[in-house]
Amino acid sequence: ETSANFQALTVVGKVHWGLKMTNLHVPGLAAADPCVPSCGAIVDSGTSLIAAPSVAAGFIRRLAQLIHGDCSNMDSLPILRMELDGKVIELPPAAYVMRTRTTIPRNSSIWKRMFAGAEEHQTIHRCRVAFMTLDKHSQYGPVWILGMPFLRYYYTVFDRASKTIHVAPSTPSCKILSKPISLINTTHRESHASAPGEGAGSRFTATDFEATDVDLNAARIPGWATTPDSKVSL
Repeated sequence: ETSANFQALTVVGKVHWGLKMTNLHVPGLAAADPCVPSCGAIVDSGTSLIAAPSVAAGFIRRLAQLIHGDCSNMDSLPILRMELDGKVIELPPAAYVMRTRTTIPRNSSIWKRMFAGAEEHQTIHRCRVAFMTLDKHSQYGPVWILGMPFLRYYYTVFDRASKTIHVAPSTPSCKILSKPISLINTTHRESHASAPGEGAGSRFTATDFEATDVDLNAARIPGWATTPDSKVSL
């Protein structure tokens, strides 16, 4: 594995692995950036989804309106972009769309008259936006938790000594992506090695435009995120 694709993100948190987050947007989506001037983002492997503050409700609502409940338009959904410590991070639909399973009673009373083995309930699958609510505010603004959806797409190394998080785009098997990619440093306007002809989002494949199956009964969020105190220090 090469370290060439890693980018260093400066940790601003003293309690959590917190980063400064800005410029949250979806190209083509008419929704206000909820991270103006900034948000606080905590990278946490103990959080199953992405947790978002209430100030982002309008942004998420507009994003949710793009998603068909029957999952039929996954391949046409856009890439979610944000900046962490001035580096552009991209997440495909598989990171922000989940497919949940619901069991409901069948409508027809005939099902109750069927011989043994007949099911009186049916299971339906539905696609929906994969964000949890989080009402916490930090010294860097409203708090987000970048949980497993982020970690599935970015191989992440936590460096406690230098207070840095090193990230590199990863493969589905949790390996560092070998082909050259581009992470743009918006602070210094630098563009790092990129294969000729490759544009933003080109590293994603068809599977990244499929909904992720989620059992919400098994979803997790850290204990501190559920306390009544609205303030949290990164």
